[in-house]
Amino acid sequence: MRFTRGLKASSSLRAKAIGRLTKLSTGAPNDQNNNGTTLDLITHTLPIFYSTNTSKIYTIPLTLSEWEVLTSLCVAIPTTLDLVETMLKEIIAPYFLETPRQRISDVLSSKFKLEQMRNPIELLTFQLTKFMIQACEQYPVLYENIGGIISTYFERVLKIFTIKQSGLLSLVGFINAFIQFPNSTELTKFTWKKLAKLVLRGSFLNEVDKILNSSATFTNDSIVQYYDAGNELSSAYLLELISRLQVSLISHLLNTSHVGANLSEFLLNQQYQFYKFDQEVADVNDDTKCIDDFFFNVRSNKQFFTDMCKISLQFCSESHILDLSTDNRARFSFDTRAHYLQTLCLIPFIEDTESELFESFTNVVSESIDKFFLSDVVTPSLIKAIVASASLLNFFTEKLSLTLIRMFPLLVASPHITTETVNDVAKIFTTGLYPLNEDAIVSTIYSMNNLLAVSEDGSPVPVLRERQLTITSGKNIEKDYFPLRNSSASLDGTGALLGNTTVGQLSSHDVNSGATMTYHASLISNCVAATTTIASYYNTQSITALTISILTQKVNSMSKELDSVILNSLAKLAPNTSLTEFSLLLKFFKSRTVIATKIDDSALLKNIIKAKCVISKELLARHFSSDLYFMYLHDLLDSIIASGEVERLEHHRPQTEISRVADQIATYLEPLAALLPVPGDTPLDINKDEVTTNKFRNAWFNFVIHGYHLGGPIVKRNFSFLLTIAYNSPPLASEFPANNKELSLEMNTILRRGSSNENIKQQKQQITEYFNTNIVQYRTTSSSKIMFLAAAVLLETIRCEAGDCSKTLLYFSDPSILSGSIEKCIAVLSVSMIRKYARLIQKGNDAIFNSKMIAQQLNNLLLCLSHREPTLQDAAFHACEIFIRSIPSSLCHHLSLYTLLDMLTALFDSILDSEAHKFEPRYEFKLKHSKTTILVPSSSSWRATTLSRLHKSAKEWVRILLNRSNQDTKILLQSYISDLGEYSRLNSVEFGVSFAMDMAGLILPADKELSRLTYYGPEKPNTISGFISLHSWRSKYLFDTAITSSPEDIKRQIGISTQNIRKNLTLGNKIITKDVTDFLDMATALLILGNGAPASLIYDIVHIPFEVFTSASLKIATNVWLTIITEKPEVAHLLLVEVCYCWMRSIDDNIGLYSRDHDLKGEEYQKMEYSPYDKAGINRDAKNASQVMQPHLHVIKFFASHFEGTLFQSDFLLKIFTKCALYGIKNLYKASLHPFARM
Repeated sequence: MRFTRGLKASSSLRAKAIGRLTKLSTGAPNDQNNNGTTLDLITHTLPIFYSTNTSKIYTIPLTLSEWEVLTSLCVAIPTTLDLVETMLKEIIAPYFLETPRQRISDVLSSKFKLEQMRNPIELLTFQLTKFMIQACEQYPVLYENIGGIISTYFERVLKIFTIKQSGLLSLVGFINAFIQFPNSTELTKFTWKKLAKLVLRGSFLNEVDKILNSSATFTNDSIVQYYDAGNELSSAYLLELISRLQVSLISHLLNTSHVGANLSEFLLNQQYQFYKFDQEVADVNDDTKCIDDFFFNVRSNKQFFTDMCKISLQFCSESHILDLSTDNRARFSFDTRAHYLQTLCLIPFIEDTESELFESFTNVVSESIDKFFLSDVVTPSLIKAIVASASLLNFFTEKLSLTLIRMFPLLVASPHITTETVNDVAKIFTTGLYPLNEDAIVSTIYSMNNLLAVSEDGSPVPVLRERQLTITSGKNIEKDYFPLRNSSASLDGTGALLGNTTVGQLSSHDVNSGATMTYHASLISNCVAATTTIASYYNTQSITALTISILTQKVNSMSKELDSVILNSLAKLAPNTSLTEFSLLLKFFKSRTVIATKIDDSALLKNIIKAKCVISKELLARHFSSDLYFMYLHDLLDSIIASGEVERLEHHRPQTEISRVADQIATYLEPLAALLPVPGDTPLDINKDEVTTNKFRNAWFNFVIHGYHLGGPIVKRNFSFLLTIAYNSPPLASEFPANNKELSLEMNTILRRGSSNENIKQQKQQITEYFNTNIVQYRTTSSSKIMFLAAAVLLETIRCEAGDCSKTLLYFSDPSILSGSIEKCIAVLSVSMIRKYARLIQKGNDAIFNSKMIAQQLNNLLLCLSHREPTLQDAAFHACEIFIRSIPSSLCHHLSLYTLLDMLTALFDSILDSEAHKFEPRYEFKLKHSKTTILVPSSSSWRATTLSRLHKSAKEWVRILLNRSNQDTKILLQSYISDLGEYSRLNSVEFGVSFAMDMAGLILPADKELSRLTYYGPEKPNTISGFISLHSWRSKYLFDTAITSSPEDIKRQIGISTQNIRKNLTLGNKIITKDVTDFLDMATALLILGNGAPASLIYDIVHIPFEVFTSASLKIATNVWLTIITEKPEVAHLLLVEVCYCWMRSIDDNIGLYSRDHDLKGEEYQKMEYSPYDKAGINRDAKNASQVMQPHLHVIKFFASHFEGTLFQSDFLLKIFTKCALYGIKNLYKASLHPFARM
């Protein structure tokens, strides 16, 4: 029964088509609308256009097809006033005025019942009203016309509602439309005044309840359906809708973020912001404009707001009658009062505190606190409205401050309030405490602390008598709100239903032992939640410290449930504390962990871990890299390192002790993993943090000392946590921190801790899977080195699973590795990780092993090629060789390819610099694209040798890439070369650019025709001329020049060009290649500039070359497509889908490669003649066949190149390529048999 348009009844294909067509026809300009022909074809299917008596249109039952047409028309607002007026006069207004008595066909009615949708009359009125609201908003001149229609509508409703239920259903839809769309301010004000007059004067509401209770015509399936859905038709429901409309209108006038938001909370927050500004604690730049806009809106509508508040006071006065006859009506009545209370919160902003209106508001809030605050039948919205109203009054008067502070703990202790409501109310209550002194909040916290008292035996003490609403209390409410028989009220008959019904009959609370325990469980949860929420939102160190002090004393004092709630609440408070308080809180968690471990309390230990995870997630989300973050990170790492401390190093320990410590370490893994970024996100940056780096390393050393190894049960259980920890961990050895003796493998105290023989044996078995068995012999290698290698294997293997295989090279930068005779082991490990990485990417994980992440790994390896350490440099060249040969597509990416070219430029510049400044050479060179700084030694010979080596390897690597993904690679090289404007190239020689030009001009095996030719002469030819004349160069040039052109001019030229090409195609004229080229130039420039509709431009850019279907047009087009994919990756998938569609359609059309028109006839079918063969004819036929098949050849080359260039980018791309390939293979039976088809 959702009240949105989500009409399943109109979700048929026909309904969607009508809706699409209606939007197009109403959105087209007059000159393109064919004088409304399309719209007329849609609308003239309605009975109003062919009925002989349109005044009796309501007698014709509305069918499903007519419903679909009407709702589609209501969704589309025409772009011209004349068309809106025509639709309003001929369609919308007639049907709208007849909705109170419109008949519905049985098919439409039954369909809505089966779909559990609201009545068609209500939804039809909603749609028609929404059309009028949006039309009036777009064209304010229609206000008088639409206002008159609405007035006539009210007259008809008043005449019909007592006879037909459709009148009430229509009114419900009408009001709901204005609730959801109050955008036309004047029209909504007009409607609200009409509705207020309707319920304030006369006996409308009284008559509604009277006929609903007595009339037999109002007891059908529709009424029952509304009752079952919780929307019982009644005067209380209508009154609740009207009050909700009032709040929606005020929210719109005040420009709240969402019309459905709580108005009283918004007003309270605005007053709080003004209070902060007044107290000079707010940021002036952020808050001043918001405050000024709010008060300007209040002043602009002051008189209207005053009228609203006066009406709301009448409804909230003692004379107002609550309808408590059913659960639904009671809920509507309380929600209505909540909405009117929200309206009354405007009074402090429009009246003085001495005014009569303000005094009445204070009295209403006071009465609400006394009579509704602790009742078990009131709704959460009323409780929130009462607290928000009282909290707002705290900023203006202290009359209700003490009452609110006194009653709030009682509200929290109420057995009828949920924890969710407590959290919401506590936030509101806290905002209202700011104008009061700190003693008020302290007393509130102590009051709720007293609710958590325990008796001597540890059982809970019910400090509050459990409240239950008895028959007696129900009669008291009845006495207050039900009128005497001879009394009269402004709302006649609102409560004159079932006079003997009491609130006690609505809710009863059976008090027994089980219920008592449930009550105390909820009491504990509510009190702790309220205390925590107040402390966190008040955000004062003294209050936070007090709350933490109180809550920590309650742990282990009552029950495990209380412990869980308190620990979780303390975790939520932790990020709001100071460093000192946070340190004390961490010590508390440590002491409780020790106690839980000592007494083997698994429940408490589990709760502590859960609480620590809450702290971790909060710090990661809101306080990443802050002082609190690193304090907590160091605490967790220190806890792991401290586990298993021994007095004597290198002393044998039993396996039971090792296993026990391993389990102890495992309790810290989940909180630590929750504190760190997950694989795929940017990892924790500790490249310059010596303390954190050493702590991470020692933690991994302690892992292997206590039995953590690949395949071990404890690693399997905690693998997901270790994966995140490994992803963010530094390498276990590197050049940072420099000269750190603790990093020496023989001196590290963690590595020298004793372990068990069984663990040492298992660790040796693990590392022998990577290294030679001789290296792990005890006599030749110390146990410290074995444990280091075991830790390196564990960390790097798990890190590789997390998507990072490049950190292993950094081990070579540590002198202790090179001097410790284990550099060969690290070299083997590095190669193994790269090969493992290449296998892992085949499994597919878009978050970790996507094309960007793969390119990032290669980029990290490439940056090591210029390292001054020879061993590391050699390992880096070897690693890059393996990586690129295993994953060629990794180099077909901006990130990796540009880094390689920039490094060539940087090394060449370093040689020039060493010659120009022999005595003061530069050591730092910045790569132009990535802005990464590389350090280069001062040796001229080193620089020359490294450049020569890198140049030789780069040629081989780029050659591999060109053979696999020729077109994509050349587009990337062209993009790199043409970045002249963005990256200043002041040197006369740009080595990276020269290298790119040379490689782009190579004739490779991918160029099948040219690579098979025999060349003579001193110089081999190249394809540099074709590369320079690529169409993408012209597109790039046009892109630069188009900035100075008007987008409208380009769009106009594109439209003319498109029309000319398609007109010539229709007439069968020859298409000039220049016309296609000019169109592609302009369309590409407009698309890259972002000034056009991407979907429309891409459609034409792909479809027009396929429609022309010549070799030249497709050759140019494939280059343009790759340019767009490179420059606008956000539309790459859309373009590729269109290419795939056109490829498949060309196969279906039997053209190109799939045409048999040019097949050679068999010898037996050729005529025998003794004249010389027709050489010219044969050449002509061969040329025609070639021209026909070449377009598909260009498309196939495009697919082949782009597939290789985008490997591992996404599953979606793989599906597109697979579908294209399979479709082409499936239809090979009708492909050409001409020899050229095998090219």
